[in-house]
Amino acid sequence: MPTSSRAQGVGTAGAGRFLACCTALCTALIGWSASASAAAAASADEQPGTPVAFRVTAVTEWGDQLFVVGSVPELGSWAPDRAVPASAAQYPDWTTRVQTHSVRVEFKYIVKKPDGSVVWEAGGNRLLEPQTGRGINTADRFRTRADTPASGTAPTCITWSDSWRYTEVDNACGADYRLQVLFADGSTSTCNPVAASAYATFPGYGTAENRVVAMRHC
Repeated sequence: MPTSSRAQGVGTAGAGRFLACCTALCTALIGWSASASAAAAASADEQPGTPVAFRVTAVTEWGDQLFVVGSVPELGSWAPDRAVPASAAQYPDWTTRVQTHSVRVEFKYIVKKPDGSVVWEAGGNRLLEPQTGRGINTADRFRTRADTPASGTAPTCITWSDSWRYTEVDNACGADYRLQVLFADGSTSTCNPVAASAYATFPGYGTAENRVVAMRHC
């Protein structure tokens, strides 16, 4: 019957339009999701991170090259062949810079000899805890033995817990050290002795959130 055929035709056309709308909507949603993901990834890539300027005093022989290697990809993930080379333009100070997004960075200095051999500095891994966007400047000395005095950034056996009022420092290195706190704005505390297996109290980060980024030998 004409009426039924017309109704059937309208129904089929309506179903087709509905399917087309669903397809268009799904395509739009997928496109929006992909765009949002790309935007989020781009935003993450554009985050400023933390610039770290390494400076280490090291007396070397002709043909030697000093590098910084560490726990994060920016420092080669502990692989000497991916370590970051330092410049000897201010010898015996060696300098280089990296940008990191990590909140914990362990590192050491190494010297590569002309014959390809690698000399690692003595002692434990050095430790930094960067604060995003606030640069860190190290002032280190290549350790020829574990207790090289005034060797700069302290090793991981020196740990801390900071609050706005106090910074509690734990010396688990098994030797006495003189230490000072390095804050995010580059300032430091006074230099205080911390005995082996002992705690010491240093100033906290204050109301300005000037967080602790490292402990230094002094």
